[in-house]
Amino acid sequence: VFYLSCCAPLRVTAEVDEEDIPRVYVGQRAVLRADALPGTTFEGTVAEVTPKGDPVARSYRFRIRLPAPGGLQVGMTVDANLIVAERTGALLVPTTSVQDGAVWVVRDGRLARQPVKVGVAGDARTEILEGLAPDAALVAQPGEDLAEGRRVRVRRPDAPAAAPASATPASAAPAGAG
Repeated sequence: VFYLSCCAPLRVTAEVDEEDIPRVYVGQRAVLRADALPGTTFEGTVAEVTPKGDPVARSYRFRIRLPAPGGLQVGMTVDANLIVAERTGALLVPTTSVQDGAVWVVRDGRLARQPVKVGVAGDARTEILEGLAPDAALVAQPGEDLAEGRRVRVRRPDAPAAAPASATPASAAPAGAG
């Protein structure tokens, strides 16, 4: 058994849950990452969506065309993220900082629980739609021992660990949802 591969553009075959298939369309942008090529992202577009789903897996298959495959090779696995929305200037915070619809912020050296409205949530970052100022200092990895009004010292991400509750500034950056 062997694979013939020549000049045809590389494509990725992926599946999406039936609940999300209405958001997938031909021409949609996709961003892909491969564990075999860390730190490298690939851009592609949805080339086709199968008209019939798998009733057992409750999923639909679609194909992404990659115009420039870079180091990708036939048979490699990738994580594919379809871009369903893009917002410029979205407020992004570490996903670990959001707990039960709120974040812990530092005001005048004291902790305060701040309710927020969450937008798109990813593995590393979560979009905040309402309830947090872009320059707010927040606890990136809150523990269970945090309490309203507790005194803390703000430590920047590049500083050595010294405070029991570290805080980092929220940052505004372009967001891509996948």
